[in-house]
Amino acid sequence: MGVLVIGYGNPSRGDDGLGWHACRRLQRLLPAGRATITTVHQLTPELAEDVSRCDLAIFIDAACAGGSPGDLLRHDVDLAGATSDGSGHHCTPEAILAYARALYGRAPRAVTFCIVGQSFDFSMRLTRKVRDAMEDLLQQVVAEIDACHAGDQAHA
Repeated sequence: MGVLVIGYGNPSRGDDGLGWHACRRLQRLLPAGRATITTVHQLTPELAEDVSRCDLAIFIDAACAGGSPGDLLRHDVDLAGATSDGSGHHCTPEAILAYARALYGRAPRAVTFCIVGQSFDFSMRLTRKVRDAMEDLLQQVVAEIDACHAGDQAHA
């Protein structure tokens, strides 16, 4: 599968829709077949099968904390941080990787990109600070995808 990009959040709650907005932009930016791009309202264990089949999983979401509104946060997903709410109805990226490894025997390298949100009120629009930060987010996501494909070429 190569690269799987998962944008998640609630597109009706302002900045929480970041993952959806970013994925729409990536679909226009990337050549066909460069990455599989999907959007969901929340992460669930059902994503584990698709995640287990890719070489790189990229998760995109809004953050409620961790900096000032508009700050871009990036971190490598670590299986040691796997958590879930216990019901399996809402998971973290770490939990999705843990499910992928436990159920399908494989967990890929994964990265999470977040932008700290300013407003999570009912709205279909991102705030200016989040919109302004999205360009940098998109550049970094495309760079991750390009690096993954360059690694594939080096190993071919």
